[in-house]
Amino acid sequence: MADYVTATAFLARYDYRDVADLVSDDNTTVTATSLLTDANLLVAIGDASGDIDAALLVGNKYETSDLEGLSGNAQSHLYRMCSDLTMYYLMSRRPDFSPDRLEAYEKIRLRHLGRLQAGEDVFNLDGHLSAGVVTVDGPTMQNYQDLNLVRDRVQNYYPRRHLPDNR
Repeated sequence: MADYVTATAFLARYDYRDVADLVSDDNTTVTATSLLTDANLLVAIGDASGDIDAALLVGNKYETSDLEGLSGNAQSHLYRMCSDLTMYYLMSRRPDFSPDRLEAYEKIRLRHLGRLQAGEDVFNLDGHLSAGVVTVDGPTMQNYQDLNLVRDRVQNYYPRRHLPDNR
């Protein structure tokens, strides 16, 4: 399975200097170009993509194949989501870097994954646009009459049924 965001798209959303500080294990300077292939960054992107896959499986609202064909704003939304999760994993590698930001990214991470599991993050996919819309439907008066229930056959024994006439 491919990752949901590339290193280039991730770096377009975050300051490369912060990312470089977070991926460096020996305090060496990491250039913006070398970040594109940095092993620590790619592992964090993979972890974030794995979180999204797990949320999809738990929520059972989307298939992983649904997200592969996104484009436009929906793809940008997925990139943002995966980038936020990636930043959480980078921050958790170095929790002393900024504990307040780590806590903020943990909240963002839980919100993204929770919304994805619940089907509240609706991507621009046919058949999923109404995923978060609740529809209420029930039997009509004609459905009850077709059942030929005892209540309807013995008219004066039970109180009369009062349903809206929604044929």
